Amino acid sequence: MTVFVLGQAGSGKTLVVDLVHVALAARGGAVRVDRDAYKDVHPGYPGYLGEDVRTAGVRVRADTYRWQAEVESRVRAGRYDALAEAALADLREFLAEVAAYRRSGYGIEIVALAVHEALSQLGILERYVRLAQEGRARYVSWGNHDACAALADHWGNGNMNTTSRALGAAVLLSVVTLGVGACSSGTAKPIATATATGPAVTAASATPDSSTGDSMAQKVAAWFNGGGKADISTLGTDFTRLRSDASAENVSAVGGDCAILASATTSAVDYGPIPDPQAQLHWAKTLADYTTGTSLCYDGVAKMNATEAGKGIADILAGTTQLAALGTRVLAIQAGAR
Repeated sequence: MTVFVLGQAGSGKTLVVDLVHVALAARGGAVRVDRDAYKDVHPGYPGYLGEDVRTAGVRVRADTYRWQAEVESRVRAGRYDALAEAALADLREFLAEVAAYRRSGYGIEIVALAVHEALSQLGILERYVRLAQEGRARYVSWGNHDACAALADHWGNGNMNTTSRALGAAVLLSVVTLGVGACSSGTAKPIATATATGPAVTAASATPDSSTGDSMAQKVAAWFNGGGKADISTLGTDFTRLRSDASAENVSAVGGDCAILASATTSAVDYGPIPDPQAQLHWAKTLADYTTGTSLCYDGVAKMNATEAGKGIADILAGTTQLAALGTRVLAIQAGAR
């Protein structure tokens, strides 16, 4: 089996790959294929970075592409499971890569991250600054980013099923959308979205009470200090633990981490809604995504089902994005920016 994680630069592919890798480890492991990781072992790359960070990647591209081809050839020859990232810069190149695995008898599973352009641009900037401090900045041009995002837009508007049929009926396409809109313009239609039902989501989505005469800042402060702050902190701590165990490929711990995060989510739902409608929208989405995500993640790890676990992880990541937006909104309210 080969699992492809798709998304433009900055969309969070590496984190998702880390977590999916844990799920695959439960069924014997998988070879991780990532040509960007090969740059760091290229003997000329450090010098190229020092000369011009914008062209360093291009100057080693021929070698990293060749190395990836060699790795994938050995993977297929040895019948190993594979886990690969793809930024979708070139659809034909990606389809050719998938076809090579199919010709070798591999089943194909795909996790597609549909992340809004603004979020992936921030991801690119954050990564650049962080890696620059380590002396290995990774430059991505906006043109490259936008081309990949536009292709995700193309697939999101109903073209992915046609593509999968062209590759053969045996292709297993498991698509997860992450985020609240299309990659580039915000107009793409989600291919598949995780939904949550039941008392937890109903409670989280309740209409905030605006009947009192207190200012909105006072109402939100009361919610925040009365228990909201503790719930947000607990969710953040639990997510960090999940991410850490996933990165360490601690399969047994990941299942437990998902259960702990699920318990914290239930507690947060029970506390009640935020008085501010905009903040509550982010909060409700956080709790809904965490509710479905932790359930899928836990079940997927227990059943050693990489597809189910991957969908759960994507939902958890979507909820974490909403949690960050909630924090921004609460700070804005506290600062008087309504």
